[in-house]
Amino acid sequence: MQSINILNSPVNFKKINEGDFAPFGYDVSKNMITPTEEGYISNQVQNVFNWESRSTVVINAGVGQGKTHTVMSIAQRYYNEGFVLVFAVPYRSLISQYVAELDTNTSIKKEMILDFRLATEGDERNNQEERITIEDAANYNVHIVTINGLLGNPGEKFVHQADIKKRYFNSTIERIKNEGKKVVLILDEVHDSIASAG
Repeated sequence: MQSINILNSPVNFKKINEGDFAPFGYDVSKNMITPTEEGYISNQVQNVFNWESRSTVVINAGVGQGKTHTVMSIAQRYYNEGFVLVFAVPYRSLISQYVAELDTNTSIKKEMILDFRLATEGDERNNQEERITIEDAANYNVHIVTINGLLGNPGEKFVHQADIKKRYFNSTIERIKNEGKKVVLILDEVHDSIASAG
């Protein structure tokens, strides 16, 4: 019989308190969500969500409680109302996962979603027919980007791409301003984003 070796590693969980933000001058309110009997939070989050507010919302919940489902539902509603959605993820590998999640779990199909690598990696991409011009990229209403890209940090390997990324973001911002669009920014796995941004 094979023995099982259990790894002893701590579970990283950050409890968020209103007082954490007070020194920085933020007006914060906290809603405690009670999961369903099955352990899910999606409906409860949406019930307390202020759809008209221009604010930052943090969802702090355990693994498997439906955060992704919640985010997809929120994104769908804002998309239906004509908002531009920008999803920022900590790792490039998560971009494809987000495209697939949106394509599968919302009415937002993958041809309507900009994987910003297609517009910003230029010659780095092997399959050039997939490449999207900066001008065309700016016209999408759903953008999946990385935190580092959003922060203007090209990373050590892709320093020469900084100008392309900058032009992509500037073109997108200009188009949004010109059309008077509203934007929802969704940051996923913020704790990993902070670590990867250095």
